[in-house]
Amino acid sequence: MFRITALALTFFAMLSGACVAQSQDEYKAVLADPDNDGVFEAFLKKLPTISTTEDGAARTYYLLEGDLLMSREQVKSTIQFQARGFQPATKPTGELLVMTKNGVPTFWAKGKRELTYAVARQSFSSPEEYKTVVEHMKKAAADWEGVCPECGLSIKYKEEFDGNPQLDKVLFIVRYVPGEKRFIAASFFPADPESKRYLNVGPQFYTTIFDRTGVLRHELGHVIGYRHEQIRGVPGCYLEDNNFKPLTEYDPKSVMHYFCGGGGTMNLVISESDQRGHRDLYR
Repeated sequence: MFRITALALTFFAMLSGACVAQSQDEYKAVLADPDNDGVFEAFLKKLPTISTTEDGAARTYYLLEGDLLMSREQVKSTIQFQARGFQPATKPTGELLVMTKNGVPTFWAKGKRELTYAVARQSFSSPEEYKTVVEHMKKAAADWEGVCPECGLSIKYKEEFDGNPQLDKVLFIVRYVPGEKRFIAASFFPADPESKRYLNVGPQFYTTIFDRTGVLRHELGHVIGYRHEQIRGVPGCYLEDNNFKPLTEYDPKSVMHYFCGGGGTMNLVISESDQRGHRDLYR
């Protein structure tokens, strides 16, 4: 479903100031022999992971595209998809891109557009780190709400649940994930199961040279339905999948664009093209 972390090398080497363990050679090796279990397992071990609890059972997700979570089976499917048509793209398609499921765009329908969240206070290493995320989340949410006030989309902070946040009280939870230093933040899509409705913040969030509000604007872009802007059709960025629908013309300055193919910005702002596409989808 998603683009492999190897393609995030340039983006996240800049974003975190550290090099992701995976190399282009390893990525190409698994694409060259996608049905070789040994090669695949070696590749899998290189990926950053996040553990969650679903129905009382622990589950591990792998970080792909630098900031999205996938199961082992989804990683395998992605590799097999890419192996069938892996090549640098040569012509941009239309963008902003909304996530699709079975060909249908996935976004928040009217009547379900109050997206509430809490910030898991106890998950953070210090009160200062907690407050930093709270403030940047407020700004990022306000930026998306301000694009289309008439669309009825709100991203509402429920501070009263920060002490003990539960997914039956809020739509999603922002939490700190210690230990895994190969990502900045990771989120989910509207059609994902409730158990994946976390916006995960990693240690690199506090040291990134990218704008921290911008990082959360990007993650909230996923939460409201948007794929990475460079998903396919951009020279220097590689094939992903067909689970998207173009909403606007390609925009290298999109908040959803990685640093590849000459696109992406340090501030990760919501561009004019992003705003047009968002209004068209949510009105």
